[in-house]
This record gives sequence, structure tokens and C-alpha cells, in this order.
Amino acid sequence: MCSQINNEINNIAKAIKSRRQELNMSYQDLADKTHLSKSTLQRYETGGIKNIPLDKLTIICTALEIPLSYLIETQETLTNKLIRALEINFNTDADNTLELICELTDIDAEVIDEALKNNEDISESYLSKMIDIIYKDNPNLFLDFYSANKKLIDDSYSICSYTCNEILKKIKIKGILDEVDDITKKYHRENEKKKVFNNRFDKTINITENDIKNYLFSIVKDILESSNSSTDLKYKLSDFSKNEIKEIGLFLYNSYQLKVNEILERHKNK
Repeated sequence: MCSQINNEINNIAKAIKSRRQELNMSYQDLADKTHLSKSTLQRYETGGIKNIPLDKLTIICTALEIPLSYLIETQETLTNKLIRALEINFNTDADNTLELICELTDIDAEVIDEALKNNEDISESYLSKMIDIIYKDNPNLFLDFYSANKKLIDDSYSICSYTCNEILKKIKIKGILDEVDDITKKYHRENEKKKVFNNRFDKTINITENDIKNYLFSIVKDILESSNSSTDLKYKLSDFSKNEIKEIGLFLYNSYQLKVNEILERHKNK
């Protein structure tokens, strides 16, 4: 929490400095407009003063010609950010969103109201549940949200960071499975030809080299999928990229071809 507070203070200090420089104002110019001392303003910008009173922030915002929300939003809590993301997800207003959050996370509405009132965060266990809801309902929204708030989450919310990283692993595995499915899509659509490989070849069906190759790719996929639940194997599907899975499949196919040709050549020499 201390890390989060320090980040918020630094964000406000950076926002003040950025706006002052944008207006080409010196410390003295800002001091003249705010009637605050030059040294005080310098300490605000450098973080030397950790707690800037709200009335002083208001005066500074007026001098910098920006709304107070310009600075306050820099310290927006993760709770607020998640609620706004869930408003998008649920496609409803704030009141209905809060009602749904309470129902889905089993949190008391008064806890959220108090946190919003004091601009504080609710427990990370509840925040993690909100993150999980976003992912399950809308994976793309989760990716956008985490991308926009990654530094904040990773630096200040260890439980939420763990939740996000576990979700990213699931997304990676699903992506690999989808890619492997694309490789074997033609094989799976040709149902009649696939029956050939259940136990033995059906002599009435014309088998092509491509069928054999796709079948071997399918075997690789099945083995790697099974490795996810194995306690003996030292690897899992997520350890391999799409190209590496292709590489394993091609190795099996080439080995198969090499051995077949070797045996056929042996037969000729008998």
C-alpha cells in the first residue's frame, strides 16, 4: 500500500510539472499566480512534500488552467478503474454495475461505497475476482485493461498481479491450441479419411502423404495437451511455440518417411 501511495504522489507531481512546462511557466511564474512559495512548489513537484492539501491542489489547478480532476485522476484507485471497465463489460450504468459486482464477488455494497467515498481500494481478493470476471466475460477487454494498467498492478498489487499472470498463461495456452487446431483443421474435416488412422488403414480410401503428415501433427498436439496434466513429464504445451510444434510434427513425418524408404530399399535388395 505504501508503494501505491508513493506512486500516486509521484503521478501528481509529474502532472503538475508537465502542465507547468507545457505552459512555459517558471517556478516563479507559478508562485506569483498561486501565492505559494517557490520552494514549496518545487517540493511539490519533486515529491519532497508527500501530502499536498486539497485546497492547495485546487489553487495550483486554477493557475495551470486545468480541472482538479486532471490531477486527482492520476491517483485513481484500481477499484475505480475496474468498476469503469466492468461498466463497459456489463454495458450498464454505474448503479447497476455496482449491484452486479456485489452479487458476483459476494462483497457488501457498503464496503465499496466507503472505498469510493475515501478514494481507497477494496481488498485485493475482491479486486482479483473483478479481474477474473472481466477475463471470463471479455478476454479482449481484460487484455486492454491489463495492458493499460500493467505497471500499476505489477508494482502495487501483488495478488492482482498474480491473478493477471495466471490469466495470461491460460490465454497463451488457448492461443497455442487454436494455432495447432488450424494446422490440423483439414485433417479433422475429412472424417472418412480420419477413420483410417484409428487402428489401421482402410484399403478403399486413397491416403495421401499430406494425410499422414496431418495425422502426425495431430498426435503431437494430443501428446502436448496431455502433458499439461502430467506429473512425470518436465514440459507442458505452453513451453512450445507454433513453429516448434510444427518442427516436432515434421520430425516425426520425416523419420517415418526415412524408415519406410529404408525398409522398402531393403526389400528390393533381398
